[in-house]
Amino acid sequence: MKTIMCVFGFLCLVATYLTAGEQPASAPATALPAAVSTNPAPRSRLAASNIQTSVLRSEVLGEDRHYTVYLPPGYETSKDRYPVLFLLDGPRHGKYAAGLAEYLSRYAEAIPPVIVVDIEQPHRGRDMTPTPSKENPNDTGGADRFLSFLSKEFVPHIQANYRTRSPLVLWGYSLSGLFAFHALLTQPELFDGYITASPAIWWDDSLLVRRAGEFFKTREALNRKLYFAVGADERQAVQDYFDQLNRILKERTPRGFQYAMRRFEAEAHPTICIPTTYYGLKFVFAESAKEITQAPRHEEQKEKQ
Repeated sequence: MKTIMCVFGFLCLVATYLTAGEQPASAPATALPAAVSTNPAPRSRLAASNIQTSVLRSEVLGEDRHYTVYLPPGYETSKDRYPVLFLLDGPRHGKYAAGLAEYLSRYAEAIPPVIVVDIEQPHRGRDMTPTPSKENPNDTGGADRFLSFLSKEFVPHIQANYRTRSPLVLWGYSLSGLFAFHALLTQPELFDGYITASPAIWWDDSLLVRRAGEFFKTREALNRKLYFAVGADERQAVQDYFDQLNRILKERTPRGFQYAMRRFEAEAHPTICIPTTYYGLKFVFAESAKEITQAPRHEEQKEKQ
């Protein structure tokens, strides 16, 4: 419980950092209360100059796709290359994910500085699901086409326009978590790491659980990372697929594959994305920094209360 409260306490600080630069230039300064220290911590540099919004015309999808790039502090004055976190489900998660990435790199030194790319999802059901549903077959089942867009157009576009390096990490939540796990099973070479927050693997009668069994059974080596989390307060179908996948990975782990299965107590579907992002960033980027977090490779982790 203490750890979870620390995470959410930090998020309050992130919100302060992100909104600090949004006041008009003419806004009057607010006097500090007498009890407030006159020597505060350094102000975050996640300002407007570090945030870039743009659009890419996709020939694969036949439409424009909007995205936002959050550059780490110091990007504009350095010549360094940076790992990249690709966020699906934009723009709901971009600001807090970028704030967590900045804090973990700049203050905690737990991960390297990271470029965060937030991809908007105007057709979430269409693009994030691997098979069509019986109820809505015309607006579902387009995951393979969206994956083709990422591999042929979007990822190369980001690599050509920003100073990037590995690891490249894909992040997804709920339906987009379903897509991220589908990407791992379908085109694992595209990304180096995967963070999935309560992925909707119940889709199509848990089809991806069966595919995962076949995939990991036949893979001898897989130099990739997976951070997979659900909330203990989510519905039973989520608990069931979590347990099934955990058994599959324990029975057959490809050489070089590192994973962490985590079930967070006192977390439900609406809140699981935030602690998953915090711990997932530490897990997938740990080897690039100080290796502060040492998560077990084969065992489910359970947050203690």
